[in-house]
Amino acid sequence: MSKQPSHMTILRKIFKAIDIDTVLEFGTGLISTPFFIDRCKSVVSVEQQDRRFHQMAQVLHEEYQHLLPLLLLGPGRGSEWLASADDVYDLVLVDGHSQARYRDVNEAFSHTEIIVAHDTEDKRYSWEKIVVPEGWQIVECTAAPIHTTVWTKRAEVVDALTAKKKENE
Repeated sequence: MSKQPSHMTILRKIFKAIDIDTVLEFGTGLISTPFFIDRCKSVVSVEQQDRRFHQMAQVLHEEYQHLLPLLLLGPGRGSEWLASADDVYDLVLVDGHSQARYRDVNEAFSHTEIIVAHDTEDKRYSWEKIVVPEGWQIVECTAAPIHTTVWTKRAEVVDALTAKKKENE
């Protein structure tokens, strides 16, 4: 089994299937953030926990001097910030503050056609509070112990994530 987090396997499949130039991520990561920076023209990384922000900014700033993550302290601050913005992203990754993940997903529906959320097997994140708009498809990736869910309007993303399942049928 791969030592990469389950959401990275999913992100690699998406990036292989379509061009992704702009990414918004809730939750700065040692693996995901460099992955996005190396492949995208624009990466906005929202961190909602002070200690994590300073840890990640220090580590990532050494390698990516042009990266300045956005610190919005407290659950819900990221989705509040996004609600006030007109920005649109090719992909939104939700892997941030535990009390804000469902809010981040709900707000992201208005700012992208692809949302990837990590840890969706964990009921503590209140995933049941997500309200999926009409026209969106859901792909639940449950092969790894830690689940990743993708909401998308893009058929090619669904195809990329379900190709192996179809081959096995």
